[in-house]
Amino acid sequence: MRRQRWREPEYKISAGRCGDLKFNDAQFAEFRKQVIGRIVVASDPDYNSCRETFMLAFQHFPQIIVYCVGFSDVVACIRFARRVGLHWFAGPVATAPPDTPLTMKWSSMSGI
Repeated sequence: MRRQRWREPEYKISAGRCGDLKFNDAQFAEFRKQVIGRIVVASDPDYNSCRETFMLAFQHFPQIIVYCVGFSDVVACIRFARRVGLHWFAGPVATAPPDTPLTMKWSSMSGI
């Protein structure tokens, strides 16, 4: 059975507290087509709840948070990061370096 792709509303991404963007809207749109899981950016209404950590003393503001649902999402994230020159991190936002623009969360994956 084929997994259903997560459908997201179209949002414009802006730098804001996340730092300068290293990619344009066309590159990001192509990235969205390759990822099956959910992608959260700073302009999304639930961005703050996705980026918040259990330690409120440390605030992280990644430009993109990806909830990977499979190996193909992880590969797509790493390829996108390399193509546009982003640093990436895989794991909880709390343990990510503060200047990491792309964070991959594996909580949606059933197994690694």
